[in-house]
Amino acid sequence: MPSVTLSAKSTTAWLPSLDESDTESDQDSLFDHELPTFNEAVATTFISPRLTIEASRDLNIIDMTVKLTQKTRDSKTTLVQWNINSVKHKLVQPSSSEHTAESFMVPQGKHHFELAGFLDSTIPESIEITKKQPLSKVRLLGQKKSANDGKNKPPALYVVYRMEISWRKKKQLNPLGKPVEHFHSIPFYFRRQPIEQLSMPIVLSSAWAQKADTTYLFSAKTISFDDTIRANISISPLVKSLRLTSVHFSIIENEGDPVRVYNVYCQHYMTPDLLEQHENELKEIEESGYEYKQHFLDTCCKGNLLDYGSDHTDLNYKFSLRKFTDHINPTTKTSHPAPTSHSLQSTLRFSLLETQGNIKRRRFFDHNISTPVTIFHRENALSNDTDPSLPLPVRSVASLPEKQPPLPAYES
Repeated sequence: MPSVTLSAKSTTAWLPSLDESDTESDQDSLFDHELPTFNEAVATTFISPRLTIEASRDLNIIDMTVKLTQKTRDSKTTLVQWNINSVKHKLVQPSSSEHTAESFMVPQGKHHFELAGFLDSTIPESIEITKKQPLSKVRLLGQKKSANDGKNKPPALYVVYRMEISWRKKKQLNPLGKPVEHFHSIPFYFRRQPIEQLSMPIVLSSAWAQKADTTYLFSAKTISFDDTIRANISISPLVKSLRLTSVHFSIIENEGDPVRVYNVYCQHYMTPDLLEQHENELKEIEESGYEYKQHFLDTCCKGNLLDYGSDHTDLNYKFSLRKFTDHINPTTKTSHPAPTSHSLQSTLRFSLLETQGNIKRRRFFDHNISTPVTIFHRENALSNDTDPSLPLPVRSVASLPEKQPPLPAYES
């Protein structure tokens, strides 16, 4: 049975950065009234998708149409349309009486069609309806379950683009019967880069109830999906029994559920010395006449990411959002039909030894801090000619702030 496989390349188009300070009225004076307006003459985007048709055997196609459509919550619009019949001269056509002027033959094999068109560059960039959740998503301790968990509910606003291909072909066994209609849809994306990519680092400070002082430094406020993000965390414990058991970095889109993008667990850095320190702590508790009540997390969180016995620990991590383009949309402005905002959240999970009567046990706390960020696609990162072997770009990182005055001694 014959089959047709359709695919497309160059399905990402770049829109020019729009400066809201340059209005149309400011630019119209550059042109005569009889000439095109500024938007008509300049604000256009050229697209050149490449359609590939692969047929398992010769096919008699009656007609084939390719449309680029824009779909929002309220409407669906055709932006540009191509009729493949107009390029059938590129295919070798047999001199058979069964082929009419309206139909053409697609020989067995793979065939490429270069399409081209111009669009208004003021159209909004793509915002997909739904985003997958990473398989490794784990709810943090004490985090409430979202009301939308388990529901594949699209957001109220979205803008999606699709290349819709429809064609009709004659039946192989009954060529005189009603033609068979087919439809295929391929995602198409429009991206827009920010006018100014802010390279200033983000510095945050937080104090946790006389338990620890923390300082966070992130490499930049504007982040590309292919950038290497550097995160430096400086922690000064104020309590001797404090442990850091895990570090998590997440992206929050439109105040939704956090999408974990990088995780660090103390058990992955477990050493014989750390295990010995844990055993000595339990021994000291028993010798002091206390009973130790084990927490269910004690079995997997015996280590410590903090430097033992030190009053200051610096943690340095590097990660990227490249693997999360299916989970996160790019940031858009509030004027976009589907405004999208993001926050970068850091979660430190601490454990603290507490005393209740003659019982001692460890309690676990999640310390969260977040900051707004702008996420975008870099043009050369989505190019079909990108060499995956090339190293990822690295943002420069400012040094950590100077160390504060000496901290108070450990609590007894």
